[in-house]
Amino acid sequence: MQSLWQRNIDWDEPLSDEDQQQWLTIAKNILEARHVQIPRQYFPTVGTPKQHDRLHIFAGASLTAYGAIAFLCSGNRPDCWQYYPTQDNPANLLTRGITSSQLKLSTLWKHGPQWLTSDDSWPTWNLSPTIEMQALAVTATSFSPSTTLQCSVAAYMYRFITNCKKQQQERENGPLTTSELHHALITWVNRKHSRKPYQIPDPPPLPQIRTCASVPFTITGIDFTGVLYVRNNHAKEKVYICLFTCATSRAIHLEVVTDLTVDTFLLAFRRFSSCRSLPQIIVSDNASTYLAAADELQ
Repeated sequence: MQSLWQRNIDWDEPLSDEDQQQWLTIAKNILEARHVQIPRQYFPTVGTPKQHDRLHIFAGASLTAYGAIAFLCSGNRPDCWQYYPTQDNPANLLTRGITSSQLKLSTLWKHGPQWLTSDDSWPTWNLSPTIEMQALAVTATSFSPSTTLQCSVAAYMYRFITNCKKQQQERENGPLTTSELHHALITWVNRKHSRKPYQIPDPPPLPQIRTCASVPFTITGIDFTGVLYVRNNHAKEKVYICLFTCATSRAIHLEVVTDLTVDTFLLAFRRFSSCRSLPQIIVSDNASTYLAAADELQ
């Protein structure tokens, strides 16, 4: 279903042979999956659960699907996030897909990775040494148009980028040097003068119905304004304005309506048609009022 929606396949459109074969394969696997039995008894024998039972949850995600699986095991590991290799993640069977016959034989799905029940054999992740960097805080209130200040800020930024690529003992610290300021100034000036002005993109071409000469309101666009308040016998009432716009001459016809219901719109449309003649094409958004009115008119 996900693949069909991504390719904009309509509900009534026949499926290709490849899609039909894929669906038949999925349906066959669903039927075969009914015979897959997985023991899920919480207490193996009559009695109370163990004091150190813990719930281990594995999660995975891909561009196609995401899923999770939980195992209840005995152990003394603390409640926290833990690292595990990708090949030991049973949730990947959900995100990458697996047939019913493979699922029936999968020990990873039924029992989890081998190290799950042993606290001493859990995998570890050797992190690289932590990189400590000195950050420079630059706020909008401390920035000014001064070229000197701009160069100083740029120099500190270039130093930070350069230090990220060096070992800790090779990084630059302390006040800015003359060479750093000179490099920032030259770079800033070059970019200032080589920068091209913003080019406004060309607007898309107008639809053909808007460029052909025709009688006003032959092609009509319709829309409602927001709510307006008027006085009626010293009381405020809500009203709306229905705009009828000619697509070629841009002429406008206004009709005041009391609500946005279909019946009220059809009355406004009748008044408009009596005054301006009946349009050949009507353009609107997908508001429920317009869709229902279109069904009524047809």
